Amino acid sequence: ARDAPQRQRTLRDAIAWSYDLLEPEEQTLFQRLAVFAGGCTFEAADAVATVDGQLDVFNGMEGLVEHSLLRQDERPGGEPRFLMLETVREFGLEHLDESGEANAVSSRHATYFTTWVETAEPGLRGPRQVELLGQMDVEQDNLRTAMGWTLRHAPEMALRLATAQHWYWFLRGHVREGRTWLERALAASASSDERQTMALNWASFLAWNQSDLGVARARAEEALTLASTYGDERARGWALLNLGAVTRQAGDRERALELSGQARDVFREQGERWGGALAAYGIGMGARATGRINEARRLFEQALVEVEATGDRGFGCFVRAVLGGAAFAQGDLDEARTLTEVAQADAEALGFRLVEARALHQLGGIAVAQGDLDSATTLLQKAETDYRDVGSWIDIAYSDNDLGYVKLTQGKTDEAMTLFEDAMAIARDRGDQMAIALLQVSLGDALAAQGNITGAAELYRTGFTVAQKLADRRTMANGLRGVASIAVATGRAAQAVRLLAADEAWRAPNRLHIFGYAAERRARDLDTASSVLGPDPFAIAWDEGTGLPLEEAVAEALTMASEQAGQVSP
Repeated sequence: ARDAPQRQRTLRDAIAWSYDLLEPEEQTLFQRLAVFAGGCTFEAADAVATVDGQLDVFNGMEGLVEHSLLRQDERPGGEPRFLMLETVREFGLEHLDESGEANAVSSRHATYFTTWVETAEPGLRGPRQVELLGQMDVEQDNLRTAMGWTLRHAPEMALRLATAQHWYWFLRGHVREGRTWLERALAASASSDERQTMALNWASFLAWNQSDLGVARARAEEALTLASTYGDERARGWALLNLGAVTRQAGDRERALELSGQARDVFREQGERWGGALAAYGIGMGARATGRINEARRLFEQALVEVEATGDRGFGCFVRAVLGGAAFAQGDLDEARTLTEVAQADAEALGFRLVEARALHQLGGIAVAQGDLDSATTLLQKAETDYRDVGSWIDIAYSDNDLGYVKLTQGKTDEAMTLFEDAMAIARDRGDQMAIALLQVSLGDALAAQGNITGAAELYRTGFTVAQKLADRRTMANGLRGVASIAVATGRAAQAVRLLAADEAWRAPNRLHIFGYAAERRARDLDTASSVLGPDPFAIAWDEGTGLPLEEAVAEALTMASEQAGQVSP
């Protein structure tokens, strides 16, 4: 433009001068190479820039390097990569448009990278994972350019291109971007074949990892219908696995267990160890959610054996992190820390932001258990920052919940209440019933700490109600301890001891531990009750509670909470 700054016009003149010095074949090559965003390898240049060997690409690129229109970099492993300055590339694209070849060259570019990424995709779950992730990092600009072109001109190719990148997007924490591309490709595609089935499955997978349960369920159900229509058992397995995960998050654990079990059966029949490992992980998560940690640890260990056999370090560190979480729940802090630190280090090396964040979150919980609240606060805040970057909203809610309990331990009840309320807003927005039940109890704990016994009782009551519908025994147990604390505060020490004994009896078979605020409050409540009752009445109440099944103890606690909540003045 005539009104462009002088430095820009001078630079353009310099580029034009170099371009005019090129031979006609070199000018053609230069224009075609401009289609690459972020550079290219010689192999890619040869595939895209020439047709039927009409151009001498090797000598032509050497000439472009000599004229400073192309720069050669040496990559690890010695493979050269050729790059253009963005201003030079814009000049080349203008001439490519003027040549009338832009569409044909862009088509070859998109075809090359679709084939390239489809070839690489299986290796992203195997021993070459780190190498291939690095290669895909380098080619991101080209892949995005290809995605944009295929969405406008070749929607079926766009679907292939998006589907092949799902595991890269997940491992690298580009879940938002991946969902956007997949949804756009699904909207642009007119097909309803096996390829669309897997695109629907990965759209569901990425959606439930962001706790977008409505979209995740809809996409998984569409995939299941198509897979059944075409007899695609592998795709059916993934649809069942996704539906199991969504159903578990929505709170229907029995149905989730059934779906995940069906998925595992399909994967076993197909001989797919990687999918089988994911199914075992999903079943283990269901067991963990109901407090069956012994079973969960066994399933996570099975999943780790299966996934390590595939060479997928990314999923391996994912499973190792949840295995560390199971060890933590049982009080095996040294084992938990070792497993979690290995998972965190692997995740950091891989750029696997979601697992790195979850490992930091878990290390924060371990720091709480060891009484290091300053380190716990730092770790939990760092985990939340990473969760926000990845877009994992329900994980943000859980990290806020844990940080809230740190604040309660420190006596900062107002800050704790704010964190619990923020977490509840996320849980309600995402429709995560398990998180809602948990946070009802957390908010009750905060109100009880502020001295608002009636308000706390009402929150425990509503938390129990949701947890009973979900068969969420862990949240029920949390509520028992909360109501027991109210019982101590209102002069019903014997009932408090019964509830605390029932809680401990339920936790004992799975060696479930409690730490931090919950453990300290329980110890205080037991000391107070012991002082009030004396040794013999305390022992009688404890024995009664030890023989009380959790469901009966919850029914008793629910009655107490309802009575206390009903004492609200008009």
